[in-house]
Amino acid sequence: MLFGLVLLELALRAGGLFVGGARSETRAVGPAATRLLCVGDSNTYGIWMDAVESYPARLEELLDDRVAGGPHRVVNGGFPGLGTALVLRQMEAYLDGGEHDAVLVLVGYNDQWRLGGEPAWWKELRVVRLVRLAAARLGGEKKERTDRHGLSVSDDDSEKTYVGHEPMERGIREGLARIVAAIRASGARPVLLTYACDEGQYGRANATIRAAATELGADLVDCREALAPEIERLGEELFLLPDGHPTAAGYEAYARAVLAGLAQLGVVEMGGELSLTDDLRSRTIGQAEITVDRSSGSPVIEIRGADPNRAFVVLASTEVRTSARAGDFPLVEDAVFRASSKDPRLHGELDERGDASVSLAHLSARPGWSEVASLFAVIVVLDESGGKRGVSAPIAVLP
Repeated sequence: MLFGLVLLELALRAGGLFVGGARSETRAVGPAATRLLCVGDSNTYGIWMDAVESYPARLEELLDDRVAGGPHRVVNGGFPGLGTALVLRQMEAYLDGGEHDAVLVLVGYNDQWRLGGEPAWWKELRVVRLVRLAAARLGGEKKERTDRHGLSVSDDDSEKTYVGHEPMERGIREGLARIVAAIRASGARPVLLTYACDEGQYGRANATIRAAATELGADLVDCREALAPEIERLGEELFLLPDGHPTAAGYEAYARAVLAGLAQLGVVEMGGELSLTDDLRSRTIGQAEITVDRSSGSPVIEIRGADPNRAFVVLASTEVRTSARAGDFPLVEDAVFRASSKDPRLHGELDERGDASVSLAHLSARPGWSEVASLFAVIVVLDESGGKRGVSAPIAVLP
């Protein structure tokens, strides 16, 4: 019985590798292609954004444009919510499944948490996941959510316990040591990255990552250091969402910082200079002026200087989400959010200047509106296929 379960687990893990890596690993590459694997948490995965807006996807396109020998291959092995221990486990499957010139590692933020309940290794078994998924479909428990690769995404924060500053830092250092050793053993080159955000625990993780790179003699691309002057010059809202994850423009700038760093390390040969921020406005409405005019009695959202001639939608909610989990939106999906997502009057198109006005007068006529004490909105600019091209930070409409 036990032997049979072991065989089933090995088969499921092998299948999971092909599902998880299919989007990037099956891409045909050039004769002198650069092959990169990116591992980490939601900041590598590209949470809140479409897959093509994640930093690995943007890095692959930049390599094709700026580095000879392509097409190149960049595999996105990121997964929301992972700390160093689980990144190591995910990464080993990718290392076994293909050749990589370098592995880019962005992890540490989630080492501030310890998961309680069942042991982490037990929850990661594909056999356990398969049983849970079957139970969910039979109505036995809530259906397990998966990411864009079909991999499991934890939906329960109740088992998280904050471990404290010193255990977090120790966990990052020890975890990165194991990750770097595994990458070197595979024959690939480890490259550590810092987070774009430097506030709170992101800043603590960044400082520990820098120290670990020195201790381990590992290459470091300090993306935060590279982006800091541009964030100061252009404003944090262009690059980062309120929860610290990058915007679409932030992921683009981050990918450029990574490529510039890889060129400095000699991982790739890139001709010419690469600006971190040129043309970012075409990827986001982060630089737009967004205000709320309440002079008529009903709020009107005014958008000025966004992405010209693009469709957009306004999504509203009575509450901003304070914790990010995979698949969620920065606004709490309450009754107002659901109503706004289906309201054609909140859809529109930016003019040739990137301007638009959206009245919320019809919302104020809804039953129960007088009881709404607060209201927030996010403007989402759409691409040609209707996917997210850019997203604004939440703005306060009421009070």
